[in-house]
Amino acid sequence: EIRADWTGRSSAVQEPLGNHRLSGYHTLNRESQTPAMANLSVAEKMEKLQQSFKDTYQDIRDKGRLVMTMQERMNLVMYVTEVCSNQNNSKAAGPNALPMNTGANVGGIEFYNVIKAFLNDHCKAVCQDCLGADDVLGRFTTQWETYRVASQSLDHLCNYLNRYMVRRSHEDGEKNVYEIYQLTLITWRDVVFSALKKDLITAMLNMIRNERNGDASVNTSLIQAAKDCLVQIGLRHDDAQGKVIPTLQVYEDNFEKDFLERTQAFYENESQIFLQQNSVIEYMKKVETRLSEESKRVNQYLHEKTRDELDKVCNNAMIIKHMPQLHGEFKTLLDEDRLVDLKRLFTLLKRVDKGLEPLRTELEQHVHSQGIAAAEAAASGDQENYRGYVDTLLQVHNKFAKLVEQAFDNDSTLVAAFDKACRKFINENAFTKDKGSTRSPELLAKCCDSLLKVSAKNPEEDELERMLNDIMTIFKYIDDKDVFQKFYSKMLAKRLVTSSSASEDSERSMISKLKQVCGNDYTQKLQKMFGDIGVSRDLNAKFKLHLEHINAVEIDFSVQVLTHTAWPFQQGAEHALPAELMRCIDRFSTFYQSQHQGRKLSWLYQHSKGELRTGFTPKPYYLGASTIQIAILLPYNNALSLSFQDILTQVACKDDVLQSNLENLVKVKLLEQNGDNYVLNEKLKYKKLRMKIDQPIKAEQKVEADETHKNVEEDRKLAIQACIVRIMKARKRLKHTLLIDESIAQLSVRFVPKVPVIKRCIDVLIEKDYLKRVEGSRDEYDYVA
Repeated sequence: EIRADWTGRSSAVQEPLGNHRLSGYHTLNRESQTPAMANLSVAEKMEKLQQSFKDTYQDIRDKGRLVMTMQERMNLVMYVTEVCSNQNNSKAAGPNALPMNTGANVGGIEFYNVIKAFLNDHCKAVCQDCLGADDVLGRFTTQWETYRVASQSLDHLCNYLNRYMVRRSHEDGEKNVYEIYQLTLITWRDVVFSALKKDLITAMLNMIRNERNGDASVNTSLIQAAKDCLVQIGLRHDDAQGKVIPTLQVYEDNFEKDFLERTQAFYENESQIFLQQNSVIEYMKKVETRLSEESKRVNQYLHEKTRDELDKVCNNAMIIKHMPQLHGEFKTLLDEDRLVDLKRLFTLLKRVDKGLEPLRTELEQHVHSQGIAAAEAAASGDQENYRGYVDTLLQVHNKFAKLVEQAFDNDSTLVAAFDKACRKFINENAFTKDKGSTRSPELLAKCCDSLLKVSAKNPEEDELERMLNDIMTIFKYIDDKDVFQKFYSKMLAKRLVTSSSASEDSERSMISKLKQVCGNDYTQKLQKMFGDIGVSRDLNAKFKLHLEHINAVEIDFSVQVLTHTAWPFQQGAEHALPAELMRCIDRFSTFYQSQHQGRKLSWLYQHSKGELRTGFTPKPYYLGASTIQIAILLPYNNALSLSFQDILTQVACKDDVLQSNLENLVKVKLLEQNGDNYVLNEKLKYKKLRMKIDQPIKAEQKVEADETHKNVEEDRKLAIQACIVRIMKARKRLKHTLLIDESIAQLSVRFVPKVPVIKRCIDVLIEKDYLKRVEGSRDEYDYVA
């Protein structure tokens, strides 16, 4: 190891005069000098200093360290100080004595020139030693390391010169005077490097080429040492700052440029040959290895600044020039689900500008086609199998979501292509052919209902939460979120009024998830429904106390009072009620009006339920029945057989409504049809003591779904009109195309409006005097306040 021991030890000297490591020596006075030293003339001291320079460079070269006592070092520091300031010129003698002067300039400049001449001669000798050597790079780096360490020692020795003479020269505008260490670097650059650079750079590049070709014997430390030399000698004077600053100009102009050109040629040739003999997958592995090697190469012996330029060269030679082959392999890798190779391809293409663009299109098409194929396979069975439908969509989504995450690191552009494909096949597939994009939200809402409704197959709470999260994954891609809201609110309403929710916590969790995606307005009515159920519980408790107080308890009767604007229920077909129920209704109405004056109650018989107990069977059965079924069955307390007309007279409903309900009672074997008469089945026998006979009628379910879709269309027209009015109120005047674009942008959160519908809504608003056309313009509107 080459080092200067005295430099390290001198740092322990106290520094009262500044931050320079040798400034402590300046406290030496004449009394501290040896007699021999005190009797020397300035010229003799100058000669001593010149000899010490030679000894310094020779000691470090031959012995790896300075061989000098502490007293000798202290004497040399004093020599420099006195030579530069001529403090001891009275002792000078002979023709070599320096002229008298009052400052440091005359003596300092002469001393500076002596050092400069010494460095120039020394570097010429080094140059002669290296020229023609077989191992020019090894010889050069060895000489450089010796020169660098010795030059640092010389710089510390001449600290006084740097601090005073050089600084004063800079203040006087002298550009060609440098601090001693800077002078050593510049001299090395101008004398040694300029003479050897051709052979030196060639040797460095050849060693790098050999290393790339697999030569493990290459001594990379030589390249690193040469690189350090090129970096350090890149000094230039900056006029703006008025000082010498380090630059990379020597490194860039003499090494980096040739290095990058050779790198480009090397990898262009290698990649072309390798691709001809191997598959694209093997080529990607090769490129990956080469890029890793080049990165390590920068870390080991190149300057960090070279990294970006080297990356560009490697990308151009190994990736950009073979982009068609790489892009062409992408579809095959997708089809074969080769995640590792897809990630490798993505990593390579991401390095270059626009390298991922073809992948986005290809990924979108692939995901869309896979989704369409999966939906068609699922639709070939039961198209009402909403659980299977949602599971099919989730399988496709999750498969490619995993691929995008693991192979593409969730790259934003590829995630956008994936999302676009999912939105396409989720909204338009084999299930939506007949009803269009509104079919998906309907099936999704039905899937939610099946999960949240009480059944024997209800999952555990954690599993239910996971399944709801999966549904929200699909929900985010739904275009017609208003359709989902309509169906979901109706199904939630039924679950609440029939107390058939599997878990109130899960219900609230689902509403919270919808709120996070669509905002508070989307779930405001859903939250209000829960509030009404809570209020109804308290109200029923008070009503029961009231009945007990007036001693009027006949049957277990409870009522749910629902806010008309929050619940998706419409007034159903009216029919007569049995006297037993009418008395209960009248009592509750009287009680409610006493609690809330001015409110009107509208009874929804079609959503009311009751329980009947059979008294004509050996063992009683408890039958869950709808209100109209109760109205049909209670007259059988007075007769075992009733004609259709007798029942119609008592129930007072439409013929088709009564007919469908009678058919349902016959189907559950409670009644038997005998011509026009319906006879109570006295031989009734069920496996269970409790039975629900109010099973939904498919025809009614279909009519209800169709009505829901019609209501959605009507609600959309109102939403579009309201949106247009808001926009025009804010903008006052707007062109037709801008109004349509802004309307679509605002409404697309809930649904994607069709342009013809928006145009019709504009005409309606013009008729209602909310808007008017601008005179003289066919495509511009004004807002009418």
